[in-house]
Amino acid sequence: MFRLLALPLLLLFLLSSSASSLRAQTDLYALDHIVEIEINFEDPHWHRKLTTYKENRRDKRTDATLIVDGQTYEGVGVRFKGNSSLFAVLKEGGEKLPFNIKIDHTDEELTLPGGYTRLKLSNVFRDPSYLREAMSYAIAQDYLAAPQANFARVTVNGDYMGLYNLTQSVDEDMLESFFGDREGVLFKCDPHWEGEEAVGCSQEKRASLQYLGEDAACYLDKYELKSEEGWQQLIQFTRELNESPETIHEHLDVDAALWMLAYDNVLVNLDSYIGLLCHNYYMYQDTFGIWHPVVWDMNMSLGGFRLSGHGGQLSNDQLATLSLFLHLRGRNVDRPLIQQLLSQPLYRKMYVAHARTIYEDYLENGQYKELAEQIRAVVEPEIGQEPHALYPAETFDENFEKSVALGDMEIVGITELLDGRADYLREHPLIKAVPPRLGEPTVALTDDEASISVEVPPVSPEEPVAAVYIFYRSGPYQPWKHEAMSLTEETDRYRISLPIAEVADYYLVAEGRITADVQPRRSGRESYSIQEN
Repeated sequence: MFRLLALPLLLLFLLSSSASSLRAQTDLYALDHIVEIEINFEDPHWHRKLTTYKENRRDKRTDATLIVDGQTYEGVGVRFKGNSSLFAVLKEGGEKLPFNIKIDHTDEELTLPGGYTRLKLSNVFRDPSYLREAMSYAIAQDYLAAPQANFARVTVNGDYMGLYNLTQSVDEDMLESFFGDREGVLFKCDPHWEGEEAVGCSQEKRASLQYLGEDAACYLDKYELKSEEGWQQLIQFTRELNESPETIHEHLDVDAALWMLAYDNVLVNLDSYIGLLCHNYYMYQDTFGIWHPVVWDMNMSLGGFRLSGHGGQLSNDQLATLSLFLHLRGRNVDRPLIQQLLSQPLYRKMYVAHARTIYEDYLENGQYKELAEQIRAVVEPEIGQEPHALYPAETFDENFEKSVALGDMEIVGITELLDGRADYLREHPLIKAVPPRLGEPTVALTDDEASISVEVPPVSPEEPVAAVYIFYRSGPYQPWKHEAMSLTEETDRYRISLPIAEVADYYLVAEGRITADVQPRRSGRESYSIQEN
């Protein structure tokens, strides 16, 4: 029996505790390399046209010549991206605007090194620290499907715009790298905020995965279909999530959803599913019919967005002490992914275990600071060199440690928030609670069967193990199944026998009274592998 550990390092220069990726890191997204990007428009009215296209929600692009690290690409298509990061800057007369560049706009065979066909350039909006986007994606890749991200120097028609975040597009290539196929259904869960409700539809305006009935018109202004078809699949999924949560594991990668919720909560990423606006994520249904979440848009992660959906703006202390069970109960209960999953005891305990893992990996010992300092070392020489910077150069250092005021808005400091979050979680009764501890599993193989066993002692004589589960699949990218293991006559040992053809890799969950142990700790990104010696 061998453990299949997670994946090559995402950051070429980071230590072994750094974030990692499902596919080999390419030079384009290497975090220690700032990409040089030049955009050249022939049309002198490009700015006005792109603004008009965006204002009218037209997915139309303007042709340009692109140079990436000295390599020229003719006939690319450019449009503006974002909402507040675009329109707020335009309103203030700023010129550092976010771009979406389609490499194969006029030539379907044209790609960047590594096969990439999109460039997503964010203008570091509301992040004087320059850390939030790249750092958040780097951490996220340890636990769930997430794009790669680094930085780029961007020049437009000879005018240096400044330092941007360069983020991998959630497209067919990325989906294949994480889920093994590219032919499924993909939705960007980010509403058209100015869209009008269809007649007879619910007044729900967010991409919350609430069931809104069988009329696809009720979903059109809340989700953006990125594949050729998929509205009926989305409707069916929301119906099953809301009406049959006990069987939702047949349609949803539940563990990945728990990781997303735990990640957003521990790192106070409120501009997401768990915040007021309930958006900024993708849902992908693979060709097995299983839905997977993909995180997206991290520029206001790490406390950059202060609205949870309960009350008004959260204070710094409220951000640091954000409840692990935000939206589970109480007023404004309208987050079915939270309510329907965390209302089930096993999933709630797994969610707490995942939150504990993120806390231990990055907050408990200050590991996030090592990652932050290495990113800052890459970015720092560029600060003060931007002619169109959104924020004064001195806020780069200030916002790493403390809050800075941007007009009438205050952006919490990175260490100010995460050290406070660490203090809060360190004393949280569920994080402090001792779960039953899984031992190292053993496997006995016959010609057609694998017998898997593991020792799990009780936490104490007064607190026995509630149950032990195996989550298994028949091969890479296959759907996960789970079954309870049986307590044997041997002391504290649990066993299950499964057909070898059905269990190529697996992870284990030991359920206690109020929490659980998951092994390997980064389930889904890591697993045990059954192989003959």
